[in-house]
Amino acid sequence: MIFPVVFALPQASNQIAVATAGISQKGGLNTPMGALVAGCMASENTAALAFINSGAIRGNFSAGPITADRVHTILPFNDTIVTFDYTGQQLLNELEFIAADKVNATTGQTYRLFFPLFSGIGFTFSNGTLPSGQRVSSVTVNGEPLDLATTYKVATLDYLVGKTLLPPQTLDPTTVSSSKTFVADAVISCLTKQGTVSPDNGKYIVQAN
Repeated sequence: MIFPVVFALPQASNQIAVATAGISQKGGLNTPMGALVAGCMASENTAALAFINSGAIRGNFSAGPITADRVHTILPFNDTIVTFDYTGQQLLNELEFIAADKVNATTGQTYRLFFPLFSGIGFTFSNGTLPSGQRVSSVTVNGEPLDLATTYKVATLDYLVGKTLLPPQTLDPTTVSSSKTFVADAVISCLTKQGTVSPDNGKYIVQAN
């Protein structure tokens, strides 16, 4: 009896979406990959805005098919998404905190934090020419001017809560909620729903001298 030879073919079932063009993690304050990942974090958690540290993203999407395996390669850490509430005033305070001068207690050297990668928010900040606490301006949330009295739902990584960017004293613990969803899984769900994705090359965060 002669048995047919069966060759294993690449599995197409792993494909979740198609990128119309390359989506890069490069771009400084406004990276297309950062916008995509943070945007998915926000949409999957019905948040007004989201942010993620740039070090959590480890690659790009090339134009063409996007697979779940590729998402896990780009987002390799087991970070889960948490949400919390910020008033507009708290959000502005957080942006000013990041932009402010800080002093290393050991060396006495002045330094500033790096802004994370955002989705859903835009603003202009001064790179040190204005006094600390007065460096952030023209803040918008989803295209609308920031309302200091409005409460906004924010999504981020559990890794960042209680760390330098989000010190415990800035958060109301009663509003912090864990989705228990890994960021990679949220992005897979988000891209599967979209089907086709394009790079967001918008310049939402502007650095003024």
